[in-house]
Amino acid sequence: MIEVDSLHRRFGAVHALRGLSFAVGPTGVWGLLGPNGAGKTTTLRILSGTLGADAGRVRVGGLDPSEPAARVRLGTLPQRSPLPGDLSVREYLAFRCALAGVPASERSSAIARELSRCGLDAVRDRLCGALSSGFRQRAGLAASLVHGPSVVLLDEPSAGLDPVQAPAFRALLREVGQAALVLVSSHVLAEVEQSCDGAVLMDHGATIAQGTLAELSAIGADDAGFVIEWKGARPALGDGWREADVEQLDGGWSRLRARSALPDAQDRLAHAVQGGDRLIRRIEREPDALEAVFARLVGGRR
Repeated sequence: MIEVDSLHRRFGAVHALRGLSFAVGPTGVWGLLGPNGAGKTTTLRILSGTLGADAGRVRVGGLDPSEPAARVRLGTLPQRSPLPGDLSVREYLAFRCALAGVPASERSSAIARELSRCGLDAVRDRLCGALSSGFRQRAGLAASLVHGPSVVLLDEPSAGLDPVQAPAFRALLREVGQAALVLVSSHVLAEVEQSCDGAVLMDHGATIAQGTLAELSAIGADDAGFVIEWKGARPALGDGWREADVEQLDGGWSRLRARSALPDAQDRLAHAVQGGDRLIRRIEREPDALEAVFARLVGGRR
């Protein structure tokens, strides 16, 4: 688990972190989301123990990240993975195993596991300096996982991945998140929506919201979106609704998306679809896109 409480950090006149607080974990994939300059990389450096805070409290797995025991539990991947150009991928993973104190008897199996899991078997004997940008990211991720950390910190990990590699990379993050806590920094909202279970939204060095994607989607909206699927006569929603075009689905079913700012919109919708010559199979609130939520929250601060 990661716990951050009232974190401050200055770089001269720049107040990079201004009371940042959040808690995530113990497992799952979480996004650290914010525009460029929000303080994401500074936060990850403090969490990894490579940078100190001016004030506040940080715990990673219950430990201060500056403690050697905490660093053993951590896996980190900077935005620009510092791979040694004169080592092969397999040699580099062996080096990282030794650095993290993985017992010699377990290193071969740990290396084989990450070569396979990160899709590196085909380039395991290739020098790191000769890897494409996509394979560099994969090798950097493998190095951050090879010692079996309980917390993994990734700074803009999808950088350099092409559209074919990105889905497999996201699936890998979700696999890792089943047993460990993965914190992914990003300014790409769509990437967070596709990769993460939840997110911490930050701006100007402070937390502006935190929660699962479903929880975040309901924050600050002045209206709500709903989806209705039925067969038969179209429901009449009445005043106070903005309706999209009806979609025709297989089997004679129809779908309608509608939004309303009415305080009792859901109750009114349930009443509107009752009775009549129709069969209802779906009626539910739709979450707002994370982009819309972030625009509402950040827009009010600028």
